[in-house]
Amino acid sequence: MFATAVRFMAKKAKGKKRVDKPAGMNIGIEGETWSGKLREIVKEHGPLTVSSYWEHAKDTGLRSKRHMKIILKWMRGQNHIKLICNHIGDRRSPTDKEFLYTYVVPKSERQAMAMTTEDQGLKDIDALAGETQPSVQDQK
Repeated sequence: MFATAVRFMAKKAKGKKRVDKPAGMNIGIEGETWSGKLREIVKEHGPLTVSSYWEHAKDTGLRSKRHMKIILKWMRGQNHIKLICNHIGDRRSPTDKEFLYTYVVPKSERQAMAMTTEDQGLKDIDALAGETQPSVQDQK
């Protein structure tokens, strides 16, 4: 019995599986409006760092820079924006990196753009088909 107790105590305790919900997962209606405003900012001003983003976003009604970062994290999860790493100078130094937020074209807009290009492509094909090229019989 003593040996069983020793074996039981020697086993590592199983840790509880914690499910960490991402910060800002339920951002609500106000968060939707803020995300729309932040999306417009990055769409207008191009790739932005967090500090330059905050300079543009102060007027949107966000409480703080931290609050903006939570909304940006939610937007990244929803594929509204993209975070890219820009290397500056020596690529070996970790301090020579600049992280930029960029605009991602929404899926609905991508589908609409694809449909217009397909229509344009069909129009081009129809235009080419309308032009009669001399056939083999005409050349004889």
